Amino acid sequence: FPELTITGYSLGDWLFNRQVIEEANKALQYILDNNDQHIVIIGSVLEYSGSLYNVAYVIQGNKILGVIPKTNLIRSQEFNETRYFTSGKKFIDEPCLINVLGQEVFFGEMLFVSNDNFVKFGVEICADTWGVSPTNSDLYKNGAEIVFNCSASTYNVGKPLLREVLCSSSSLRGKGAYVYTSTGVTETSSDVIFSGHRIVSVLGENIYSSESLDTYYSSIKYADIDLEKIKYHRLTSGWMTENNLINLEFNLPVSNDYKLVSKPNKAPFITNDAESESIIKAVSNALYNRLTYSKAKGLVLGISGGLDSTLALLMCTYMCDRFNLDRKLIHAVTMPALATSDESKTRALNLMEKLNVDSYTIDVNQEVVHHLELINHDGLSKDITYENSQARYRTLVLMNLANAKNSLVVGTGDLSEIALGFSTFNGDHMSMYNINAGIPKTAIRNLTKYFINTYPEISQELNDVVNAMISPELVSSSQSTEDFLGKYEINDFILHEILANGSSKERLVFLLQELFDLDKVDSEMYYDRFIRRFKSQQYK
Repeated sequence: FPELTITGYSLGDWLFNRQVIEEANKALQYILDNNDQHIVIIGSVLEYSGSLYNVAYVIQGNKILGVIPKTNLIRSQEFNETRYFTSGKKFIDEPCLINVLGQEVFFGEMLFVSNDNFVKFGVEICADTWGVSPTNSDLYKNGAEIVFNCSASTYNVGKPLLREVLCSSSSLRGKGAYVYTSTGVTETSSDVIFSGHRIVSVLGENIYSSESLDTYYSSIKYADIDLEKIKYHRLTSGWMTENNLINLEFNLPVSNDYKLVSKPNKAPFITNDAESESIIKAVSNALYNRLTYSKAKGLVLGISGGLDSTLALLMCTYMCDRFNLDRKLIHAVTMPALATSDESKTRALNLMEKLNVDSYTIDVNQEVVHHLELINHDGLSKDITYENSQARYRTLVLMNLANAKNSLVVGTGDLSEIALGFSTFNGDHMSMYNINAGIPKTAIRNLTKYFINTYPEISQELNDVVNAMISPELVSSSQSTEDFLGKYEINDFILHEILANGSSKERLVFLLQELFDLDKVDSEMYYDRFIRRFKSQQYK
Protein backbone atom coordinates (compact mmCIF):
# COMPACT_ATOMS: atom_id res chain seq x y z
CA PHE A 1 0.00 0.00 0.00
CA PRO A 2 1.09 3.66 -0.38
CA GLU A 3 2.85 5.86 2.14
CA LEU A 4 0.76 6.88 5.19
CA THR A 5 -2.20 4.87 3.89
CA ILE A 6 -3.86 4.58 7.30
CA THR A 7 -3.75 8.27 8.22
CA GLY A 8 -3.58 9.88 4.80
CA TYR A 9 -0.55 11.86 3.63
CA SER A 10 -1.93 15.40 3.50
CA LEU A 11 -3.38 15.86 7.00
CA GLY A 12 -0.95 18.65 7.85
CA ASP A 13 -0.89 19.52 11.55
CA TRP A 14 -3.71 17.06 12.25
CA LEU A 15 -0.93 14.46 12.32
CA PHE A 16 -0.03 15.76 15.79
CA ASN A 17 -3.59 15.26 17.05
CA ARG A 18 -3.88 12.63 19.77
CA GLN A 19 -7.20 11.38 18.39
CA VAL A 20 -5.63 10.82 14.95
CA ILE A 21 -2.68 8.90 16.40
CA GLU A 22 -4.95 6.72 18.54
CA GLU A 23 -7.34 5.99 15.70
CA ALA A 24 -4.40 5.11 13.43
CA ASN A 25 -3.36 2.50 16.00
CA LYS A 26 -6.93 1.17 16.20
CA ALA A 27 -7.00 0.86 12.41
CA LEU A 28 -3.70 -1.03 12.48
CA GLN A 29 -5.13 -3.40 15.11
CA TYR A 30 -8.19 -3.93 12.92
CA ILE A 31 -5.93 -4.98 10.04
CA LEU A 32 -4.07 -7.41 12.30
CA ASP A 33 -7.34 -8.92 13.52
CA ASN A 34 -8.75 -9.36 10.01
CA ASN A 35 -5.69 -10.22 7.92
CA ASP A 36 -5.10 -13.62 6.33
CA GLN A 37 -1.61 -14.98 5.67
CA HIS A 38 -0.77 -12.43 2.97
CA ILE A 39 2.21 -10.19 3.52
CA VAL A 40 0.87 -6.66 3.91
CA ILE A 41 3.14 -3.62 3.63
CA ILE A 42 1.26 -0.50 4.67
CA GLY A 43 2.13 3.08 5.58
CA SER A 44 1.12 4.82 8.81
CA VAL A 45 2.58 6.83 11.69
CA LEU A 46 4.50 5.62 14.72
CA GLU A 47 4.82 7.58 17.93
CA TYR A 48 8.00 6.54 19.69
CA SER A 49 10.12 8.15 22.39
CA GLY A 50 8.48 11.55 22.02
CA SER A 51 8.74 11.74 18.24
CA LEU A 52 6.48 10.97 15.29
CA TYR A 53 7.82 8.74 12.51
CA ASN A 54 6.59 8.07 8.99
CA VAL A 55 6.77 4.27 8.80
CA ALA A 56 5.85 1.17 6.85
CA TYR A 57 4.47 -1.77 8.80
CA VAL A 58 5.22 -5.24 7.43
CA ILE A 59 2.49 -7.63 8.57
CA GLN A 60 1.62 -11.29 8.09
CA GLY A 61 -1.55 -12.63 9.65
CA ASN A 62 -1.93 -10.98 13.06
CA LYS A 63 1.81 -10.49 13.49
CA ILE A 64 3.84 -7.34 12.85
CA LEU A 65 7.08 -8.62 11.31
CA GLY A 66 8.88 -5.29 11.39
CA VAL A 67 8.59 -1.50 11.19
CA ILE A 68 10.65 0.55 8.72
CA PRO A 69 11.06 4.35 9.18
CA LYS A 70 11.46 6.94 6.45
CA THR A 71 14.85 8.67 6.51
CA ASN A 72 14.84 11.26 3.71
CA LEU A 73 12.26 13.85 4.81
CA ILE A 74 11.50 16.43 2.10
CA ARG A 75 11.12 20.09 3.01
CA SER A 76 10.97 21.81 -0.39
CA GLN A 77 8.23 22.95 -2.79
CA GLU A 78 4.95 21.23 -1.86
CA PHE A 79 6.57 19.04 0.82
CA ASN A 80 7.16 19.91 4.45
CA GLU A 81 7.76 16.57 6.12
CA THR A 82 10.39 17.79 8.59
CA ARG A 83 7.61 19.81 10.26
CA TYR A 84 5.85 16.61 11.32
CA PHE A 85 8.28 13.72 11.33
CA THR A 86 11.67 12.77 12.70
CA SER A 87 14.10 11.00 10.35
CA GLY A 88 14.56 7.33 11.16
CA LYS A 89 18.21 7.28 10.11
CA LYS A 90 19.33 6.54 13.65
CA PHE A 91 17.26 3.35 13.66
CA ILE A 92 18.26 2.45 10.11
CA ASP A 93 21.84 2.39 11.35
CA GLU A 94 21.00 0.73 14.67
CA PRO A 95 17.69 -1.20 14.65
CA CYS A 96 16.07 -1.72 18.04
CA LEU A 97 13.19 -3.64 19.54
CA ILE A 98 10.07 -1.58 20.33
CA ASN A 99 6.56 -2.38 21.54
CA VAL A 100 3.73 -1.87 19.07
CA LEU A 101 0.21 -2.86 20.13
CA GLY A 102 1.62 -5.34 22.62
CA GLN A 103 4.02 -6.94 20.15
CA GLU A 104 7.79 -6.66 20.44
CA VAL A 105 9.07 -5.85 16.95
CA PHE A 106 12.21 -4.56 15.27
CA PHE A 107 12.26 -0.90 14.25
CA GLY A 108 14.84 0.11 11.62
CA GLU A 109 16.33 -1.41 8.48
CA MET A 110 15.88 -5.13 8.03
CA LEU A 111 15.22 -7.87 5.51
CA PHE A 112 12.35 -10.35 5.43
CA VAL A 113 13.20 -13.91 4.43
CA SER A 114 10.78 -16.73 3.60
CA ASN A 115 11.07 -19.89 5.68
CA ASP A 116 12.33 -21.83 2.63
CA ASN A 117 14.83 -19.03 1.87
CA PHE A 118 13.34 -18.65 -1.61
CA VAL A 119 12.58 -14.94 -1.41
CA LYS A 120 14.14 -12.09 0.52
CA PHE A 121 12.73 -8.57 0.41
CA GLY A 122 13.22 -5.14 1.91
CA VAL A 123 11.12 -1.99 2.23
CA GLU A 124 11.77 1.71 1.81
CA ILE A 125 9.52 4.76 1.79
CA CYS A 126 9.06 7.29 -1.03
CA ALA A 127 11.96 9.78 -1.06
CA ASP A 128 14.38 7.21 0.37
CA THR A 129 14.92 6.13 -3.23
CA TRP A 130 15.44 9.68 -4.55
CA GLY A 131 18.58 10.42 -2.53
CA VAL A 132 22.25 10.21 -3.49
CA SER A 133 22.61 6.98 -1.47
CA PRO A 134 19.19 5.33 -1.70
CA THR A 135 18.19 2.87 0.99
CA ASN A 136 17.52 0.20 -1.61
CA SER A 137 21.22 -0.02 -2.51
CA ASP A 138 21.93 -1.26 1.03
CA LEU A 139 18.96 -3.64 0.90
CA TYR A 140 20.05 -5.11 -2.42
CA LYS A 141 23.68 -5.48 -1.32
CA ASN A 142 22.55 -7.46 1.68
CA GLY A 143 20.53 -9.88 -0.40
CA ALA A 144 17.08 -8.35 -1.02
CA GLU A 145 15.72 -9.67 -4.29
CA ILE A 146 12.68 -7.39 -4.14
CA VAL A 147 12.45 -3.89 -2.69
CA PHE A 148 8.99 -2.45 -2.01
CA ASN A 149 8.45 1.30 -1.93
CA CYS A 150 5.42 2.86 -0.21
CA SER A 151 5.13 6.34 -1.71
CA ALA A 152 3.04 9.51 -1.82
CA SER A 153 4.34 11.21 -4.93
CA THR A 154 2.45 14.29 -6.10
CA TYR A 155 1.23 14.83 -9.63
CA ASN A 156 3.48 16.93 -11.82
CA VAL A 157 3.98 17.08 -15.57
CA GLY A 158 6.93 14.86 -16.52
CA LYS A 159 7.22 13.25 -13.09
CA PRO A 160 5.96 9.79 -14.13
CA LEU A 161 9.00 9.36 -16.37
CA LEU A 162 11.31 10.31 -13.50
CA ARG A 163 9.67 7.69 -11.27
CA GLU A 164 10.03 5.05 -13.97
CA VAL A 165 13.71 5.92 -14.41
CA LEU A 166 14.29 5.69 -10.65
CA CYS A 167 12.54 2.34 -10.39
CA SER A 168 14.21 0.80 -13.43
CA SER A 169 17.67 2.07 -12.44
CA SER A 170 17.21 0.78 -8.88
CA SER A 171 16.27 -2.70 -10.09
CA LEU A 172 19.08 -2.66 -12.67
CA ARG A 173 21.79 -1.66 -10.18
CA GLY A 174 20.42 -4.00 -7.54
CA LYS A 175 19.99 -6.95 -9.91
CA GLY A 176 16.50 -7.46 -8.53
CA ALA A 177 12.90 -6.28 -8.59
CA TYR A 178 11.49 -2.94 -7.46
CA VAL A 179 7.80 -2.58 -6.62
CA TYR A 180 6.45 0.93 -6.23
CA THR A 181 2.98 2.14 -5.29
CA SER A 182 1.88 5.73 -4.72
CA THR A 183 -1.15 7.47 -3.25
CA GLY A 184 -4.18 7.87 -5.51
CA VAL A 185 -6.51 10.72 -6.43
CA THR A 186 -8.79 10.36 -3.40
CA GLU A 187 -5.92 11.33 -1.09
CA THR A 188 -6.16 15.01 -2.02
CA SER A 189 -7.36 17.18 0.84
CA SER A 190 -4.91 20.03 0.32
CA ASP A 191 -3.40 21.97 -2.57
CA VAL A 192 -1.72 19.02 -4.27
CA ILE A 193 -2.94 16.13 -6.43
CA PHE A 194 -1.85 12.50 -6.38
CA SER A 195 -2.16 10.15 -9.32
CA GLY A 196 -1.73 6.63 -7.94
CA HIS A 197 1.34 5.68 -9.96
CA ARG A 198 2.23 1.98 -9.68
CA ILE A 199 5.40 0.49 -11.12
CA VAL A 200 6.98 -2.94 -11.14
CA SER A 201 10.53 -3.08 -12.46
CA VAL A 202 12.65 -6.21 -12.89
CA LEU A 203 16.35 -6.08 -13.77
CA GLY A 204 16.04 -2.64 -15.30
CA GLU A 205 12.81 -3.25 -17.24
CA ASN A 206 9.54 -1.70 -16.13
CA ILE A 207 7.19 -4.64 -16.65
CA TYR A 208 4.21 -2.70 -15.32
CA SER A 209 3.53 1.02 -15.02
CA SER A 210 0.15 2.66 -14.54
CA GLU A 211 -0.85 6.15 -13.50
CA SER A 212 -4.43 7.40 -13.47
CA LEU A 213 -6.22 10.60 -12.50
CA ASP A 214 -9.57 8.85 -13.05
CA THR A 215 -9.43 6.03 -10.51
CA TYR A 216 -11.75 7.04 -7.66
CA TYR A 217 -11.94 3.57 -6.18
CA SER A 218 -9.59 1.04 -4.64
CA SER A 219 -7.90 -1.32 -7.05
CA ILE A 220 -5.45 -4.18 -6.88
CA LYS A 221 -2.86 -4.82 -9.56
CA TYR A 222 -0.86 -8.00 -10.09
CA ALA A 223 2.51 -8.58 -11.72
CA ASP A 224 4.77 -11.61 -12.07
CA ILE A 225 8.29 -11.38 -10.66
CA ASP A 226 10.64 -14.06 -11.94
CA LEU A 227 12.79 -14.86 -8.91
CA GLU A 228 14.79 -17.59 -10.61
CA LYS A 229 15.83 -15.11 -13.30
CA ILE A 230 16.83 -12.62 -10.59
CA LYS A 231 18.84 -15.22 -8.68
CA TYR A 232 20.73 -16.09 -11.87
CA HIS A 233 21.70 -12.47 -12.50
CA ARG A 234 22.70 -12.18 -8.84
CA LEU A 235 25.04 -15.15 -9.15
CA THR A 236 26.64 -13.81 -12.31
CA SER A 237 27.28 -10.36 -10.81
CA GLY A 238 28.82 -11.49 -7.53
CA TRP A 239 28.64 -8.24 -5.58
CA MET A 240 25.61 -8.92 -3.36
CA THR A 241 27.84 -10.35 -0.66
CA GLU A 242 27.17 -8.28 2.46
CA ASN A 243 25.17 -9.68 5.35
CA ASN A 244 24.87 -6.89 7.87
CA LEU A 245 21.10 -6.59 8.29
CA ILE A 246 18.64 -8.27 10.60
CA ASN A 247 16.82 -11.10 8.79
CA LEU A 248 13.24 -11.81 9.88
CA GLU A 249 11.51 -15.01 8.76
CA PHE A 250 8.02 -15.28 7.32
CA ASN A 251 6.01 -18.18 5.93
CA LEU A 252 5.69 -18.46 2.15
CA PRO A 253 2.72 -20.60 1.01
CA VAL A 254 3.09 -22.48 -2.30
CA SER A 255 0.57 -22.50 -5.14
CA ASN A 256 0.40 -25.51 -7.46
CA ASP A 257 -2.13 -24.07 -9.91
CA TYR A 258 -0.55 -20.68 -10.58
CA LYS A 259 -1.14 -18.97 -13.92
CA LEU A 260 0.90 -16.04 -15.17
CA VAL A 261 -0.74 -12.65 -14.88
CA SER A 262 1.37 -11.03 -17.58
CA LYS A 263 3.28 -13.33 -19.88
CA PRO A 264 6.95 -12.69 -20.70
CA ASN A 265 8.03 -11.91 -24.24
CA LYS A 266 7.83 -15.12 -26.25
CA ALA A 267 10.00 -13.59 -29.00
CA PRO A 268 12.89 -12.00 -27.05
CA PHE A 269 15.09 -11.56 -30.14
CA ILE A 270 12.56 -9.66 -32.27
CA THR A 271 13.59 -6.00 -32.45
CA ASN A 272 11.82 -2.82 -33.49
CA ASP A 273 13.04 -0.79 -36.47
CA ALA A 274 15.38 1.41 -34.46
CA GLU A 275 16.98 -1.60 -32.77
CA SER A 276 17.20 -3.46 -36.09
CA GLU A 277 18.99 -0.52 -37.64
CA SER A 278 21.48 -0.42 -34.76
CA ILE A 279 22.20 -4.16 -35.15
CA ILE A 280 22.78 -3.76 -38.88
CA LYS A 281 25.12 -0.82 -38.31
CA ALA A 282 27.03 -2.74 -35.65
CA VAL A 283 27.49 -5.74 -37.96
CA SER A 284 28.55 -3.51 -40.86
CA ASN A 285 31.10 -1.79 -38.58
CA ALA A 286 32.52 -5.13 -37.52
CA LEU A 287 32.67 -6.41 -41.10
CA TYR A 288 34.32 -3.24 -42.40
CA ASN A 289 36.91 -3.34 -39.60
CA ARG A 290 37.74 -6.99 -40.29
CA LEU A 291 38.03 -6.32 -44.01
CA THR A 292 40.30 -3.34 -43.33
CA TYR A 293 42.50 -4.95 -40.67
CA SER A 294 43.03 -8.15 -42.67
CA LYS A 295 43.87 -6.14 -45.82
CA ALA A 296 41.62 -8.50 -47.78
CA LYS A 297 40.45 -7.35 -51.20
CA GLY A 298 36.96 -8.78 -51.05
CA LEU A 299 34.32 -11.00 -49.46
CA VAL A 300 33.26 -14.46 -50.63
CA LEU A 301 30.00 -16.02 -49.55
CA GLY A 302 27.70 -18.80 -50.65
CA ILE A 303 24.13 -17.84 -51.57
CA SER A 304 21.47 -20.54 -51.29
CA GLY A 305 18.34 -18.42 -51.52
CA GLY A 306 17.55 -19.15 -47.88
CA LEU A 307 17.30 -16.83 -44.87
CA ASP A 308 20.83 -16.95 -43.47
CA SER A 309 22.79 -16.44 -46.67
CA THR A 310 20.33 -13.78 -47.84
CA LEU A 311 20.85 -11.73 -44.68
CA ALA A 312 24.63 -12.17 -44.94
CA LEU A 313 24.51 -10.87 -48.53
CA LEU A 314 22.36 -7.92 -47.43
CA MET A 315 24.77 -7.11 -44.60
CA CYS A 316 27.74 -7.18 -46.98
CA THR A 317 25.89 -4.97 -49.47
CA TYR A 318 24.89 -2.52 -46.73
CA MET A 319 28.49 -2.35 -45.53
CA CYS A 320 29.71 -1.49 -49.04
CA ASP A 321 27.06 1.21 -49.45
CA ARG A 322 27.68 2.69 -46.02
CA PHE A 323 31.45 2.95 -46.46
CA ASN A 324 31.39 3.87 -50.17
CA LEU A 325 32.94 0.63 -51.39
CA ASP A 326 32.30 -1.02 -54.74
CA ARG A 327 29.70 -3.79 -54.41
CA LYS A 328 31.78 -5.84 -56.84
CA LEU A 329 34.17 -6.68 -54.01
CA ILE A 330 31.40 -9.06 -52.90
CA HIS A 331 31.93 -12.40 -54.65
CA ALA A 332 28.62 -14.21 -54.25
CA VAL A 333 28.45 -17.85 -55.25
CA THR A 334 25.41 -20.05 -55.67
CA MET A 335 26.21 -23.76 -55.78
CA PRO A 336 23.22 -25.88 -56.79
CA ALA A 337 23.60 -29.49 -55.75
CA LEU A 338 21.64 -32.73 -55.76
CA ALA A 339 18.50 -31.45 -54.00
CA THR A 340 18.48 -27.72 -54.76
CA SER A 341 15.02 -26.49 -55.74
CA ASP A 342 14.39 -24.26 -58.73
CA GLU A 343 12.74 -21.71 -56.42
CA SER A 344 15.72 -21.22 -54.13
CA LYS A 345 18.17 -21.22 -57.05
CA THR A 346 16.13 -18.55 -58.83
CA ARG A 347 15.94 -16.42 -55.69
CA ALA A 348 19.70 -16.65 -55.23
CA LEU A 349 20.37 -15.62 -58.84
CA ASN A 350 17.91 -12.72 -58.68
CA LEU A 351 19.37 -11.41 -55.42
CA MET A 352 22.91 -11.43 -56.77
CA GLU A 353 21.92 -9.85 -60.09
CA LYS A 354 19.68 -7.11 -58.67
CA LEU A 355 22.17 -6.15 -55.97
CA ASN A 356 24.86 -5.90 -58.67
CA VAL A 357 27.50 -7.95 -56.86
CA ASP A 358 30.16 -10.12 -58.49
CA SER A 359 28.21 -13.36 -58.95
CA TYR A 360 29.10 -16.97 -59.77
CA THR A 361 27.07 -20.09 -60.42
CA ILE A 362 29.08 -23.24 -59.75
CA ASP A 363 27.14 -26.46 -60.16
CA VAL A 364 28.64 -28.99 -57.74
CA ASN A 365 26.46 -31.95 -58.67
CA GLN A 366 29.01 -33.91 -60.66
CA GLU A 367 31.82 -33.13 -58.22
CA VAL A 368 29.79 -34.41 -55.27
CA VAL A 369 28.78 -37.55 -57.19
CA HIS A 370 32.43 -38.14 -58.10
CA HIS A 371 33.50 -37.70 -54.50
CA LEU A 372 30.89 -40.18 -53.29
CA GLU A 373 32.23 -42.67 -55.84
CA LEU A 374 35.77 -42.11 -54.53
CA ILE A 375 34.73 -43.19 -51.02
CA ASN A 376 32.64 -46.11 -52.32
CA HIS A 377 29.29 -44.56 -51.44
CA ASP A 378 26.46 -45.85 -53.62
CA GLY A 379 25.25 -42.29 -54.30
CA LEU A 380 21.68 -43.38 -53.64
CA SER A 381 21.49 -43.75 -49.86
CA LYS A 382 20.47 -40.33 -48.58
CA ASP A 383 22.38 -40.71 -45.35
CA ILE A 384 24.52 -38.29 -43.34
CA THR A 385 27.47 -38.84 -45.69
CA TYR A 386 25.31 -37.94 -48.68
CA GLU A 387 24.20 -34.72 -46.96
CA ASN A 388 27.54 -33.66 -45.54
CA SER A 389 29.47 -34.23 -48.78
CA GLN A 390 27.48 -31.43 -50.38
CA ALA A 391 28.07 -29.00 -47.50
CA ARG A 392 31.79 -29.81 -47.34
CA TYR A 393 32.31 -29.49 -51.06
CA ARG A 394 30.62 -26.10 -51.08
CA THR A 395 32.93 -24.91 -48.31
CA LEU A 396 35.93 -26.22 -50.28
CA VAL A 397 34.85 -24.12 -53.26
CA LEU A 398 34.37 -20.98 -51.15
CA MET A 399 37.70 -21.33 -49.37
CA ASN A 400 39.67 -21.84 -52.59
CA LEU A 401 37.84 -19.02 -54.36
CA ALA A 402 38.66 -16.76 -51.42
CA ASN A 403 42.35 -17.61 -51.84
CA ALA A 404 42.13 -16.83 -55.53
CA LYS A 405 40.43 -13.50 -54.87
CA ASN A 406 42.51 -12.58 -51.80
CA SER A 407 39.22 -12.40 -49.93
CA LEU A 408 37.52 -13.49 -46.72
CA VAL A 409 34.90 -16.23 -46.61
CA VAL A 410 31.88 -14.73 -44.87
CA GLY A 411 30.04 -17.28 -42.76
CA THR A 412 26.26 -17.42 -42.77
CA GLY A 413 25.38 -19.87 -39.95
CA ASP A 414 23.20 -18.23 -37.30
CA LEU A 415 23.29 -18.37 -33.50
CA SER A 416 20.38 -20.82 -33.27
CA GLU A 417 22.13 -23.29 -35.59
CA ILE A 418 25.36 -22.89 -33.64
CA ALA A 419 23.60 -23.57 -30.33
CA LEU A 420 21.87 -26.66 -31.74
CA GLY A 421 24.93 -27.81 -33.70
CA PHE A 422 22.92 -27.78 -36.92
CA SER A 423 25.85 -27.44 -39.30
CA THR A 424 28.27 -29.77 -41.02
CA PHE A 425 31.58 -30.05 -39.21
CA ASN A 426 34.33 -28.79 -41.54
CA GLY A 427 31.55 -27.69 -43.90
CA ASP A 428 29.25 -24.71 -43.39
CA HIS A 429 30.50 -24.87 -39.78
CA MET A 430 33.61 -23.06 -41.06
CA SER A 431 34.34 -19.58 -42.40
CA MET A 432 36.87 -16.79 -42.02
CA TYR A 433 34.39 -14.38 -40.44
CA ASN A 434 30.81 -15.33 -39.55
CA ILE A 435 28.67 -12.20 -39.35
CA ASN A 436 25.51 -14.13 -38.38
CA ALA A 437 27.11 -15.90 -35.42
CA GLY A 438 25.48 -13.59 -32.86
CA ILE A 439 22.04 -13.47 -34.49
CA PRO A 440 19.37 -16.12 -33.71
CA LYS A 441 17.10 -17.46 -36.45
CA THR A 442 14.04 -15.46 -35.38
CA ALA A 443 16.12 -12.28 -35.51
CA ILE A 444 17.53 -13.30 -38.93
CA ARG A 445 14.00 -13.37 -40.31
CA ASN A 446 13.10 -10.08 -38.61
CA LEU A 447 16.21 -8.28 -39.92
CA THR A 448 15.62 -9.61 -43.42
CA LYS A 449 12.12 -8.09 -43.29
CA TYR A 450 13.67 -4.78 -42.24
CA PHE A 451 15.81 -4.72 -45.40
CA ILE A 452 12.71 -4.80 -47.63
CA ASN A 453 12.41 -1.02 -47.28
CA THR A 454 16.15 -0.50 -47.61
CA TYR A 455 16.41 -2.36 -50.92
CA PRO A 456 12.96 -2.21 -52.57
CA GLU A 457 14.39 -3.56 -55.85
CA ILE A 458 14.53 -7.02 -54.22
CA SER A 459 11.36 -6.72 -52.12
CA GLN A 460 9.69 -9.66 -53.87
CA GLU A 461 12.70 -11.92 -53.36
CA LEU A 462 12.98 -10.92 -49.69
CA ASN A 463 9.28 -11.57 -49.10
CA ASP A 464 9.72 -15.01 -50.66
CA VAL A 465 12.77 -15.74 -48.50
CA VAL A 466 11.00 -14.68 -45.32
CA ASN A 467 7.95 -16.83 -46.07
CA ALA A 468 9.73 -19.89 -47.45
CA MET A 469 10.06 -23.10 -45.45
CA ILE A 470 13.45 -23.34 -43.74
CA SER A 471 15.32 -26.21 -45.40
CA PRO A 472 18.95 -27.31 -45.92
CA GLU A 473 17.89 -28.86 -49.28
CA LEU A 474 20.40 -31.66 -48.96
CA VAL A 475 18.03 -34.61 -49.37
CA SER A 476 15.07 -33.00 -51.12
CA SER A 477 13.52 -29.56 -51.54
CA SER A 478 10.74 -30.62 -49.16
CA GLN A 479 13.22 -31.36 -46.35
CA SER A 480 12.10 -29.25 -43.36
CA THR A 481 14.59 -28.18 -40.70
CA GLU A 482 11.82 -27.48 -38.17
CA ASP A 483 10.42 -31.01 -38.59
CA PHE A 484 13.78 -32.17 -37.30
CA LEU A 485 14.71 -29.50 -34.74
CA GLY A 486 11.29 -28.17 -33.75
CA LYS A 487 10.04 -24.63 -34.26
CA TYR A 488 12.76 -22.01 -34.18
CA GLU A 489 10.63 -19.56 -32.20
CA ILE A 490 10.46 -22.11 -29.37
CA ASN A 491 14.15 -23.06 -29.61
CA ASP A 492 15.14 -19.39 -29.60
CA PHE A 493 13.02 -18.78 -26.52
CA ILE A 494 14.76 -21.70 -24.77
CA LEU A 495 18.14 -20.38 -25.92
CA HIS A 496 17.40 -16.95 -24.46
CA GLU A 497 16.05 -18.25 -21.16
CA ILE A 498 18.97 -20.61 -20.55
CA LEU A 499 21.80 -18.30 -21.60
CA ALA A 500 20.37 -14.94 -20.53
CA ASN A 501 18.42 -15.98 -17.43
CA GLY A 502 19.94 -19.28 -16.28
CA SER A 503 16.54 -20.97 -16.44
CA SER A 504 15.96 -24.36 -14.84
CA LYS A 505 14.07 -27.14 -16.62
CA GLU A 506 11.06 -26.80 -14.32
CA ARG A 507 10.75 -23.08 -14.99
CA LEU A 508 11.22 -23.43 -18.75
CA VAL A 509 8.71 -26.27 -19.08
CA PHE A 510 6.19 -24.12 -17.21
CA LEU A 511 6.86 -21.14 -19.49
CA LEU A 512 6.62 -23.21 -22.69
CA GLN A 513 3.20 -24.45 -21.64
CA GLU A 514 2.06 -20.92 -20.80
CA LEU A 515 3.42 -19.17 -23.89
CA PHE A 516 3.28 -21.71 -26.73
CA ASP A 517 0.16 -23.71 -25.85
CA LEU A 518 2.16 -26.93 -25.48
CA ASP A 519 1.31 -29.71 -23.06
CA LYS A 520 3.84 -30.80 -20.45
CA VAL A 521 5.08 -33.77 -22.51
CA ASP A 522 5.85 -31.64 -25.57
CA SER A 523 7.40 -28.90 -23.44
CA GLU A 524 9.75 -31.40 -21.80
CA MET A 525 10.57 -32.89 -25.21
CA TYR A 526 11.56 -29.47 -26.55
CA TYR A 527 13.73 -28.77 -23.52
CA ASP A 528 15.39 -32.20 -23.51
CA ARG A 529 16.13 -32.07 -27.24
CA PHE A 530 17.64 -28.60 -26.97
CA ILE A 531 19.85 -29.58 -24.02
CA ARG A 532 20.90 -32.85 -25.66
CA ARG A 533 21.98 -31.08 -28.85
CA PHE A 534 23.49 -28.12 -27.03
CA LYS A 535 25.72 -30.40 -24.97
CA SER A 536 26.62 -32.92 -27.65
CA GLN A 537 27.50 -30.30 -30.29
CA GLN A 538 29.82 -28.17 -28.16
CA TYR A 539 32.86 -29.36 -30.13
CA LYS A 540 31.60 -27.23 -33.03
